[in-house]
Amino acid sequence: MRAQGSKRTRRATLVLGGVGLGALTPALLAACGTTAGESAPGGASQQTKRPVTLNVDNDWTQGDRLTVVKAWLDRANKVYPHIKTELRENADTQEKTIALFAADQQGDLVQLDQHLVPVFGPKGALHNIGPILAAQKFDVNTLYDVQNITHFDNKRHGLCIQLNVNSGVYNKNAFQQAGVKEPTVDWTWDDFLETAKRLNRPQDNVWGTNVVPGYPYAWFWSAGVPYIDAKGTKTSWDSGPSREILQWLTDLVVRHRVAPSPQESTDKKLNFNLGQYALSVHTVPTPAIAKGIEGKFSWELMPTPKHPKSKKAVVLVTGHNYLVTKRGADRGVATEAVQVLTELFDKDVQEMYVSGLNLSSLPILKTTAAKASTMPGMPNMKLALDAIPSGQNFDKVVGFLDFHNAFGPEFTRAMNSQVSVEQAAVNMTRVSDAALAQAAR
Repeated sequence: MRAQGSKRTRRATLVLGGVGLGALTPALLAACGTTAGESAPGGASQQTKRPVTLNVDNDWTQGDRLTVVKAWLDRANKVYPHIKTELRENADTQEKTIALFAADQQGDLVQLDQHLVPVFGPKGALHNIGPILAAQKFDVNTLYDVQNITHFDNKRHGLCIQLNVNSGVYNKNAFQQAGVKEPTVDWTWDDFLETAKRLNRPQDNVWGTNVVPGYPYAWFWSAGVPYIDAKGTKTSWDSGPSREILQWLTDLVVRHRVAPSPQESTDKKLNFNLGQYALSVHTVPTPAIAKGIEGKFSWELMPTPKHPKSKKAVVLVTGHNYLVTKRGADRGVATEAVQVLTELFDKDVQEMYVSGLNLSSLPILKTTAAKASTMPGMPNMKLALDAIPSGQNFDKVVGFLDFHNAFGPEFTRAMNSQVSVEQAAVNMTRVSDAALAQAAR
């Protein structure tokens, strides 16, 4: 490594060609400044830096995220003046992405939604960049990684630009004022509920906790209860074990009233940064939270509560990648695409992740991520960083985002007391199965 200072078009027809690797070995190709699928025009050596233009399809299309992307590409253009990058807002929806691949107009570098990896991976649309990274002596061990986002079929096609560790957070002042013991790594779901009860003051618009109906995944993983089959064709929201978890989560809102309903949360614009939740689940701890709190109170990372029977506590670790496409390799620009991609992990670019910008992401460069705890107003980030290797990501099945978007509103209705949990489970199964069946493949 160089020294460093949601929606989908149904049944899209994907037109993706094969690759002829030719007779040259990867090592010989690398020595010529090319990779498998590339050629050196006119026999040019690596010393001849031919001008190339890379099409970069981007998802981070606005705000602070776009600021980071522009800083990254500006740096890459300075380091590699022979490489021009054309930034396109073509990856910000699945509809756009699928349409581009269907027309064989996708970029050379693409910020691919993680849920599309199992769609395009089997079609040979993603290029293996492992040999190129090795030839460039880039050490991937210096980066955090979510393997089922950056790999397909055990081959690396990309590197993470976004890393989310949903460890949850809590308001330390609320615990101190109520005389309640702060959570430990050994606490359970029962402890979580009792703690939320003791911290709950809805009359003052301060709630013990929150519930996010569209993201029940970590609760199911911790309990060891499946909600979808391995093939991604059928769901099991309406099974007995599943209904128990859905009921437990709904009871936090409807029965125990330690969390507001989704409707209340929206209407009152409740926010952890304003001190309105003592415990906040499904929260990515970043410097943007510290900036939002602005000294109102002290906060800390929340250990994920263990299921009382399984004794497991599973954290959702997810994100997005930037990858090199097969089309880029066919155009002969895979090496240049990787050169540009690795500049994302320059120290100065990575430190933008801990500058207070609202990126909803930790730095990908490990040395920079370790500095997050030293930022003003930040808690100790060790809990989140330690959870990355053992964390679990979303299921890599075709149509997962369609499935996710389908069941959330139905579960929300139960938490808004519009339907029973039993009816919600039936509805969630019906709409989820339909979404999976209709997903573009």
